[in-house]
Amino acid sequence: MLVHIIYFDIFCFFTQICDFGLARGIEDEAHAGLTEYVVTRWYRAPEIMLACQEYTSAIDVWSVGCIFAELLARSPLFPGEDYIAQLRLICDKLGKPSERDLDFVTSDRARRFMVSLPGKAPLPMNELFPAHKNEKEALDLLKKMLEIHPKKRISIEKALEHPFLDSLHNEEDEPVYESSFHFDFENEELTKERIQELIWEEIKEFHPEIPRNFPCSIKKNGSLPLSKPDDKSDNEKATLKSDK
Repeated sequence: MLVHIIYFDIFCFFTQICDFGLARGIEDEAHAGLTEYVVTRWYRAPEIMLACQEYTSAIDVWSVGCIFAELLARSPLFPGEDYIAQLRLICDKLGKPSERDLDFVTSDRARRFMVSLPGKAPLPMNELFPAHKNEKEALDLLKKMLEIHPKKRISIEKALEHPFLDSLHNEEDEPVYESSFHFDFENEELTKERIQELIWEEIKEFHPEIPRNFPCSIKKNGSLPLSKPDDKSDNEKATLKSDK
């Protein structure tokens, strides 16, 4: 999740996430075989960079925490040039986790790297964000969102119930999608003709008056092209001839 893909309407306080290009759908919290390329590096949770084979919605909490920190500081909190620099920045500011707190790291190599880092104590949030040192509730929520250990990180539900969001939280107006979202459609083999048809279907959403089928596609089995936009019925053609 990135700052520039969040659209916010200041008049009706309506927020939209507008780009799901790196999104992944997971059926359960223990789903394995997920890719690390789900978040831009500066907003990427530690468990992704540490080659963990599993991750959960906790990575989204981390990303939102990074965005929250950026809103407070007016600059990215962890602007690493690569994932090594990224992890160093995280440990410099949030403190190096103990070996016991690295139990979520499944890669031996990644664990050795973390252990090799110099010991760092976490910086107090009021020092990281001196301009907001008196906003204790905001900093408390941010600290809980930026827990390095994913299982110690605050959940989405608990974050919504946090006192900092008390004026915005409305349980009755925060629906939860009950079903799993699948990305099976990404497995479809896209030919040139199929891409044309999909674009045509998208255009139809905004122009329902156009023909139902893509006008110029010819099926591979040699059948006739689908109807063209200017195709007219026999009655319409007869009317045109009489007008002439």
